[in-house]
Amino acid sequence: MTVFLVLCLLFTLLLIGVPVSFSIGVAALVGLYSIGGWNLVLTMFETVPYTNASHVSLVAVPLYLLMAHFIVLSTIGDDLFAAIRIILGRVPASLGIATVGGGAMFGAMSGSTIASASVFGKSAYPPLVAAGYSSRLATGLISVSGTLAVMIPPSLALIFYAFMAEVSAGTMLIAGIVPGILSALLIVCVLLVKAWRHPDQLPAGQRYRMTEKLQGLKIAIPLLSLFAIITISIYSGWATVNETAAIGAVGAALIAAARRQLSWSRIQESLTGAVVTTTMVMTIIIFAYMFGYFLSISRVTPTLASWVSGLEVPAIVIVVCICLFYMLMGTFMDEAALMFLSVPVLVPVVSALGVDLIWFGVMIVLMQQIGLLSPPLGLTAFVVARVTSRPTTEVFIGVLPFVGALFGLIVLFLAFPQIVLWLPNLMGG
Repeated sequence: MTVFLVLCLLFTLLLIGVPVSFSIGVAALVGLYSIGGWNLVLTMFETVPYTNASHVSLVAVPLYLLMAHFIVLSTIGDDLFAAIRIILGRVPASLGIATVGGGAMFGAMSGSTIASASVFGKSAYPPLVAAGYSSRLATGLISVSGTLAVMIPPSLALIFYAFMAEVSAGTMLIAGIVPGILSALLIVCVLLVKAWRHPDQLPAGQRYRMTEKLQGLKIAIPLLSLFAIITISIYSGWATVNETAAIGAVGAALIAAARRQLSWSRIQESLTGAVVTTTMVMTIIIFAYMFGYFLSISRVTPTLASWVSGLEVPAIVIVVCICLFYMLMGTFMDEAALMFLSVPVLVPVVSALGVDLIWFGVMIVLMQQIGLLSPPLGLTAFVVARVTSRPTTEVFIGVLPFVGALFGLIVLFLAFPQIVLWLPNLMGG
């Protein structure tokens, strides 16, 4: 009964708009107090903040966040969309494909679905509508392109999962490459099918000279190079995830400097933004650990693992139920908070079922990607609705074909998990 009341308190706080970190913190403290009084609460404050927030695997978090702030600062997002649009030229649905490509590249390096959706909502929406795309399709496309940041490395969601599940962060990031690329390709396929069925609604772009295309490629090369350096360094073992995060932060600063966007005031702005976001993340981590400890001493985790293991159903059914849970929770909860609250509880469950933890991590992150797009509270859809001044219901309708495609990808990964594990297995070999 205590656990049930504490969970009700947590979700009530979340639903009324209390910040995620404080919602988790209040629920954790109430739960701990109900079990061990103030002595247990004070013991938690004495040990948990330093022990968990200072973990070496979390060093990458502030560095990747700093890289994201420098990328956003460089204003390369607007130019990147224009560059890919020029490179594609007369390709059918070229504007839409440019939105996907730009969203994937910018999202990968900024690591933020909100930043990606916001930047491309402002830069891509007007030309998409001017070219004949319906506002419904344009906003849906921008929304789904923004969520590619959740999966494509360096993904903070994958790093958080690796930390909580105690698996290699480098392996986890590499595991996100193929699903991230396939997600982007599926979105493009949906666009091409629409262009084939309704060529008047998704026209080809205009023709550009080769010199213009080379100039566009010149804009994209810095981001592509930085992404390649980070990915190859992790895959080859030349650098750890923490070291590649430092490389990424320096590289992003150099890109901003090369674009003459790196004044002292903007450096201070980026550092401040990274510190504020890191503080928020670390607060979530600390309180989530306290909440996890409450669930542990309440016997919720071992009881749940034992109960699930005793069910006479295939393991895949349990995994599907967990994936649907993540999609539902992802509609209104921050991915970091959801990871830190749920992974410690669910990893013992899936481990007891013999499920590969790397594959499982990719699956739940992919479900969170869908949750960010899904009604009633899909966060990315709300961001795009705000920056484009379109009704939120219109955005939700616009993302439906793309969400359907992503569900198809989930079915594919459920049937053939080796698709997800192929690259990490090569890395291990």
